[in-house]
Amino acid sequence: EEQSTTFIIKNTGNETLKIIRVRKTCGCSTIKLSRKNIPPGQTATLITNIKKNSIAGSFSKSIYVESNASNFRFLRLTLSGKAVPLLKVFPKDFLYLGTLIPEKSSNYSFKLKATQPDVKLKLMPVESNFPIKTSFKKLNAKDGSGSGEQDS
Repeated sequence: EEQSTTFIIKNTGNETLKIIRVRKTCGCSTIKLSRKNIPPGQTATLITNIKKNSIAGSFSKSIYVESNASNFRFLRLTLSGKAVPLLKVFPKDFLYLGTLIPEKSSNYSFKLKATQPDVKLKLMPVESNFPIKTSFKKLNAKDGSGSGEQDS
Protein backbone atom coordinates (compact mmCIF):
# COMPACT_ATOMS: atom_id res chain seq x y z
CA GLU A 1 0.00 0.00 0.00
CA GLU A 2 1.09 3.58 -0.55
CA GLN A 3 2.82 5.18 2.43
CA SER A 4 2.60 8.88 3.23
CA THR A 5 4.65 11.17 5.47
CA THR A 6 3.99 14.82 6.28
CA PHE A 7 6.80 17.24 7.06
CA ILE A 8 6.04 20.60 8.68
CA ILE A 9 8.25 23.50 7.54
CA LYS A 10 8.11 26.42 9.97
CA ASN A 11 9.43 29.90 9.28
CA THR A 12 11.24 30.97 12.46
CA GLY A 13 12.75 34.05 10.78
CA ASN A 14 11.56 37.64 10.53
CA GLU A 15 10.95 37.70 6.76
CA THR A 16 8.82 35.60 4.40
CA LEU A 17 10.46 32.26 3.70
CA LYS A 18 10.27 31.49 -0.01
CA ILE A 19 10.49 27.88 -1.13
CA ILE A 20 12.32 28.08 -4.45
CA ARG A 21 12.29 24.41 -5.37
CA VAL A 22 11.51 20.97 -3.96
CA ARG A 23 13.41 18.13 -5.64
CA LYS A 24 13.04 14.39 -5.15
CA THR A 25 15.73 11.84 -5.97
CA CYS A 26 13.46 9.02 -7.11
CA GLY A 27 10.46 8.49 -9.37
CA CYS A 28 9.06 6.17 -6.69
CA SER A 29 7.94 9.17 -4.63
CA THR A 30 5.52 12.06 -5.00
CA ILE A 31 5.57 15.41 -3.23
CA LYS A 32 2.96 18.08 -2.55
CA LEU A 33 3.84 21.41 -0.94
CA SER A 34 0.94 23.37 0.61
CA ARG A 35 2.47 26.79 -0.15
CA LYS A 36 5.71 28.34 -1.41
CA ASN A 37 5.63 31.59 0.58
CA ILE A 38 5.63 31.16 4.35
CA PRO A 39 5.17 34.32 6.48
CA PRO A 40 7.16 34.64 9.75
CA GLY A 41 5.84 32.29 12.45
CA GLN A 42 3.72 30.34 9.93
CA THR A 43 4.09 26.80 8.56
CA ALA A 44 3.73 24.86 5.32
CA THR A 45 3.18 21.14 4.93
CA LEU A 46 5.13 18.93 2.58
CA ILE A 47 3.34 15.63 1.96
CA THR A 48 5.46 12.82 0.53
CA ASN A 49 4.30 9.45 -0.74
CA ILE A 50 6.14 6.32 -1.75
CA LYS A 51 4.12 4.86 -4.63
CA LYS A 52 2.88 1.33 -4.06
CA ASN A 53 4.66 -1.38 -6.05
CA SER A 54 7.48 1.03 -6.93
CA ILE A 55 10.24 -0.39 -4.73
CA ALA A 56 10.98 -3.48 -2.66
CA GLY A 57 13.29 -4.05 0.27
CA SER A 58 15.07 -1.47 2.40
CA PHE A 59 15.17 2.04 1.00
CA SER A 60 16.38 5.53 1.82
CA LYS A 61 15.23 8.39 -0.43
CA SER A 62 16.02 12.08 -0.15
CA ILE A 63 13.96 15.19 -0.83
CA TYR A 64 15.74 18.54 -1.11
CA VAL A 65 14.00 21.81 -0.25
CA GLU A 66 15.68 24.95 -1.58
CA SER A 67 14.67 28.26 -0.01
CA ASN A 68 15.78 31.88 0.35
CA ALA A 69 16.92 31.30 3.97
CA SER A 70 20.37 32.86 4.29
CA ASN A 71 21.54 30.46 7.03
CA PHE A 72 19.97 27.24 5.73
CA ARG A 73 19.35 27.46 1.99
CA PHE A 74 19.12 23.70 1.36
CA LEU A 75 17.17 21.32 3.59
CA ARG A 76 17.48 17.58 3.08
CA LEU A 77 14.59 15.37 4.19
CA THR A 78 15.03 11.59 4.25
CA LEU A 79 12.40 8.91 3.73
CA SER A 80 13.51 5.46 4.82
CA GLY A 81 11.86 2.15 5.50
CA LYS A 82 11.37 -1.35 4.21
CA ALA A 83 8.91 -2.05 1.41
CA VAL A 84 7.49 -5.57 1.48
CA PRO A 85 6.55 -6.99 -1.94
CA LEU A 86 3.13 -8.63 -2.30
CA LEU A 87 4.75 -11.79 -3.69
CA LYS A 88 7.98 -13.67 -3.10
CA VAL A 89 9.45 -15.66 -6.00
CA PHE A 90 11.29 -18.90 -5.23
CA PRO A 91 14.00 -20.04 -5.70
CA LYS A 92 15.08 -16.42 -6.45
CA ASP A 93 13.50 -12.99 -6.06
CA PHE A 94 13.43 -12.54 -9.83
CA LEU A 95 12.69 -14.55 -12.97
CA TYR A 96 14.99 -14.75 -15.97
CA LEU A 97 13.87 -17.08 -18.70
CA GLY A 98 16.88 -16.51 -20.92
CA THR A 99 16.58 -16.71 -24.70
CA LEU A 100 13.68 -18.84 -25.88
CA ILE A 101 14.54 -20.68 -29.10
CA PRO A 102 11.76 -21.69 -31.54
CA GLU A 103 11.39 -25.43 -32.05
CA LYS A 104 13.26 -26.12 -28.80
CA SER A 105 11.41 -27.14 -25.68
CA SER A 106 12.19 -25.23 -22.49
CA ASN A 107 10.87 -25.77 -19.00
CA TYR A 108 10.93 -23.19 -16.20
CA SER A 109 9.55 -23.78 -12.73
CA PHE A 110 9.15 -21.34 -9.86
CA LYS A 111 6.91 -20.76 -6.88
CA LEU A 112 5.05 -17.59 -5.96
CA LYS A 113 4.15 -17.03 -2.33
CA ALA A 114 1.93 -14.21 -1.12
CA THR A 115 3.39 -12.18 1.74
CA GLN A 116 -0.06 -11.12 2.94
CA PRO A 117 -3.17 -13.27 3.48
CA ASP A 118 -5.55 -11.30 1.22
CA VAL A 119 -3.47 -11.50 -1.99
CA LYS A 120 -5.30 -13.23 -4.84
CA LEU A 121 -3.41 -14.65 -7.83
CA LYS A 122 -4.81 -15.15 -11.30
CA LEU A 123 -3.04 -16.78 -14.24
CA MET A 124 -3.40 -14.55 -17.27
CA PRO A 125 -3.19 -15.89 -20.84
CA VAL A 126 0.29 -15.87 -22.34
CA GLU A 127 0.52 -14.44 -25.84
CA SER A 128 3.31 -15.42 -28.21
CA ASN A 129 4.10 -15.76 -31.92
CA PHE A 130 5.32 -19.26 -31.12
CA PRO A 131 3.46 -22.25 -29.70
CA ILE A 132 3.59 -22.01 -25.95
CA LYS A 133 2.10 -23.97 -23.09
CA THR A 134 1.78 -22.67 -19.55
CA SER A 135 0.41 -24.43 -16.52
CA PHE A 136 0.06 -23.85 -12.82
CA LYS A 137 -0.67 -25.79 -9.70
CA LYS A 138 -2.08 -24.22 -6.60
CA LEU A 139 -0.08 -25.62 -3.70
CA ASN A 140 -1.52 -26.37 -0.31
CA ALA A 141 0.02 -23.90 2.14
CA LYS A 142 0.41 -26.55 4.84
CA ASP A 143 2.13 -29.41 3.01
CA GLY A 144 2.97 -28.08 -0.49
CA SER A 145 0.80 -30.64 -2.29
CA GLY A 146 -0.76 -29.57 -5.62
CA SER A 147 -4.45 -29.13 -6.36
CA GLY A 148 -5.55 -28.23 -9.85
CA GLU A 149 -3.84 -27.34 -13.08
CA GLN A 150 -4.57 -24.95 -15.92
CA ASP A 151 -3.09 -24.74 -19.41
CA SER A 152 -3.15 -21.82 -21.78
